[in-house]
Amino acid sequence: MYKPAAELLLHESVSLFDRFGDDLILYRDQYGFTKCDADLRIRWETACAYVPFTWYFEPEGHRVFIVFNETSTFGLLDLEDGRLQYMKRPALFSDAWFSNLYYWQGEEIFMYSAETDVVRYCFETEQGTFSDYAEAPLFGRLIERGYDPEFAFERLIAPATIISYDMIQTRYVIWDAMTEAENVIPFSEYEEYLLVDRHQNLFSITDATRFYLYEEDKLKFKFDGCQSSVLLKTVLLDGAAQRLAIVSTSSNFGTTWLQIFQKT
Repeated sequence: MYKPAAELLLHESVSLFDRFGDDLILYRDQYGFTKCDADLRIRWETACAYVPFTWYFEPEGHRVFIVFNETSTFGLLDLEDGRLQYMKRPALFSDAWFSNLYYWQGEEIFMYSAETDVVRYCFETEQGTFSDYAEAPLFGRLIERGYDPEFAFERLIAPATIISYDMIQTRYVIWDAMTEAENVIPFSEYEEYLLVDRHQNLFSITDATRFYLYEEDKLKFKFDGCQSSVLLKTVLLDGAAQRLAIVSTSSNFGTTWLQIFQKT
């Protein structure tokens, strides 16, 4: 069982929420970015002029690259101090609808969009060019796996882990592009809106009312039937499943709860 260990009530919606080392990073709608520690103490808050569409965390680094809904602007957020740098979005892919597939390489990032295919963007020059698999072969393998017609792409965990769902064999498949290794999680209750997370040997599945926790391919914990709030996302905070971060919202009001649950 799990019991609440910390809680933070926010008076706005949260549309982005993820783990960064031992901390949590979130985007509060019409407010900005916030960094909390694992006990939900706020470390910094940064206002933001635009609404983010998606973000790409630097593997083993301290930055996150942000694609805004604003078509002329990108962002680079320093996760150590909260400094946000706005960057020019090149006009040649201003209308691109970037996917959640990306590959970070030094001061450049490769991104994928159905409209533009592979593009490369340089942080230092704020210039972008069209690219191809030859310039980033690992990214090419991630794209091919992510859009493999045999699977439903669910999530990229940087730098090179793809989580997909196999409709035929009713299972999640966790695939490492570097080693070609696969791990599977049997799961027959799949819906397109489920959100997944992986941390070391742990795997979680969340929807509006349910939460499943697996260790390897064994179900360790299941919560089914949230009455008072809508679950938005679950983030695993350690590899032993001792602590979980859950973000939820009211079905009637625009408030968000961040809660840390600790195993008893």
